[in-house]
Amino acid sequence: MSLLRDIQDLASSSSKDIELSTLLRKCKILATRLNHPGFKSWVENELNGYNDVSSLPSYRVLKVISKGHFSTWGNSILTNIQIHTHVMKEKHEKYVKKAHIKQGIGSLENLLSKEGSIFQAPWDSKLLAIYASDFYNNMICIKAWQVISSSDIAGIIDTVKTKILDFALEIEAENPNAGDIEMNSNPIDQNKITQIFNTTINGNVQNVATGSSDVNQNSQINNTAKEELFSNLLDIISNQRVSLEEEQYQNILKVINEMRSTQGTSDFSSKYIKFIELINSHAGIFSAIAPYIPVLTKLSGVA
Repeated sequence: MSLLRDIQDLASSSSKDIELSTLLRKCKILATRLNHPGFKSWVENELNGYNDVSSLPSYRVLKVISKGHFSTWGNSILTNIQIHTHVMKEKHEKYVKKAHIKQGIGSLENLLSKEGSIFQAPWDSKLLAIYASDFYNNMICIKAWQVISSSDIAGIIDTVKTKILDFALEIEAENPNAGDIEMNSNPIDQNKITQIFNTTINGNVQNVATGSSDVNQNSQINNTAKEELFSNLLDIISNQRVSLEEEQYQNILKVINEMRSTQGTSDFSSKYIKFIELINSHAGIFSAIAPYIPVLTKLSGVA
């Protein structure tokens, strides 16, 4: 199996036994063979963690609530009380309303492996000192932290998997052998790789498919374009029906309709991954839907 197909299979698999860190190490090989510094850097950051907040991609910045322990005037302790941060000045509140997840994927996977785990990011002690007595009358906040649930962490992992899948699919569409050539041999023009990288990884979507193989592209996805997209996908599958077993055909139709009905919701990404998983072994279908990958990525909400 080619490296690109191996990456695609791992990225589209629903198995919980496959670690994303393993998938990223395969991407590290691909990044070296493609000789693309942007992709190399992204893979390294996802594996080893980000050094500073300014370099974090948007999917690693989470909207969160905060909780704390409070002491009352009677010296009683109230634990795990939600903190209403609206009493803070805006310049301070912004630091506690968003959590910046810098840890590498391995650390996040380890956190998820602990059932029911909740990640806590402590407040800066200076902020706590300023506002300790402001949240509730006759109560002092003695400890405060941001609450980051396991579903938040799972969302980051799912986003990275989807981005890897999209990147590998588009690279394969340009050159199916790109992952299996000698190191630094530039199997694809670097400008083209940068365009793919910006679209699928960075999320700088400048072109999204809205029509046939000669795609009319626009940076906005309106409702008409969305409906046309799913109609075109259904037409492609119908035209390829002779190459599919009946059960395969019905399953693919079902997941396309599920994508159509879940667009704009958190469920869309998993339906999209399932769709790619179902068609990945059908070269004719994959080639036909390749022009639509950018818009599907956009709809998945990870771009």
